[in-house]
Amino acid sequence: MSSDASSPDSANPDSASPDSANLDSAGNSSEAGPEDRAVAETTTCSVCGRRFVGDYCPKCGQKANPSVSTTGILEDFARELFDIEQGFLKTLRALTFSPGQVLRAYLRGSRKQIMSPGRYLVAVLLIRYVAIQGLKWSGALAPITRSDLVESGGLLPGDASPALQETAATFLQQAESQEGRIVLYLLGAGILAVLLSRLFGSGLRRRFDAAALSGFLVGHAVLLETAVHLAWVPPTRLLTGGPVSPVSPAAFTIFFAAAFVVFVGYVGWATYRCFGPGWRPAAKGMLGAIWTQLELGAFVGIVGGICVLWLAWRSGEVALVGETALGLWGLSAVPLLVHAGAEAYYRLR
Repeated sequence: MSSDASSPDSANPDSASPDSANLDSAGNSSEAGPEDRAVAETTTCSVCGRRFVGDYCPKCGQKANPSVSTTGILEDFARELFDIEQGFLKTLRALTFSPGQVLRAYLRGSRKQIMSPGRYLVAVLLIRYVAIQGLKWSGALAPITRSDLVESGGLLPGDASPALQETAATFLQQAESQEGRIVLYLLGAGILAVLLSRLFGSGLRRRFDAAALSGFLVGHAVLLETAVHLAWVPPTRLLTGGPVSPVSPAAFTIFFAAAFVVFVGYVGWATYRCFGPGWRPAAKGMLGAIWTQLELGAFVGIVGGICVLWLAWRSGEVALVGETALGLWGLSAVPLLVHAGAEAYYRLR
């Protein structure tokens, strides 16, 4: 018998040398190279300490290598806020063409690729801020001046002191500013949420469903209102040859009508599509939207009246404010008092 036949190496193929085991059919080594090992490198999460492979921690969602540059931080902020790949554009299209479908899906808990209502509202407010500032920077929309507000508002008589006029103008300027409008939109979302919880309580399963509906409805109505600004201001600027004043009679009428009609009409249509069929859901939605507008106007009137009356009292010029203005300020409290009475009735019955 040959000694080669009894050799352990020839009898057991698995016992081949390490060098021959790492060669493929082409004679190349199958051992993982440095590039292959780099793909499987793990990262330790800076938040929870978990080791993982990939760009984001599967436990807490922290990014593997968070951006430290200004550009990177802004990119991360925009990506997380708008979440374009995960739902901003889809949510925008759905709320525009089929609001009932997306609202019902969200209330049922089917929220894949649908932005949260809070994030959608914040994203829309940011879009509006950039759009209106862009109209101002381009010269299409004129800035609001204090003199324009006092003259157009007519809240004070001509013999009122300069200090009193200054206070009224400053308040109106702040109320009509970008920041003031954002505060009013957020306040309107809260008011509408309370009203929707009463008007559609039987169709809502959870306490915060009304807040979710309000965030979507207010956010999209603001987006549609901004679209009206963008569609009307630049052509008007070209036709008139000068910037559009927001407090001019024509512009104020257009902007107020757009805000009112778009908000009331869209809320009524969306609630009809969500809670329909029948005219009752649309009527309830429009009633909630109209009452929200009334309460927002009441809030502005009361706060402004308190500011002006306080300064007039300090300067001894209460009589110059006028009985008409005082009556209007008192009348502005009626919607708030009616709403408070209705809430007390529902809670105490």
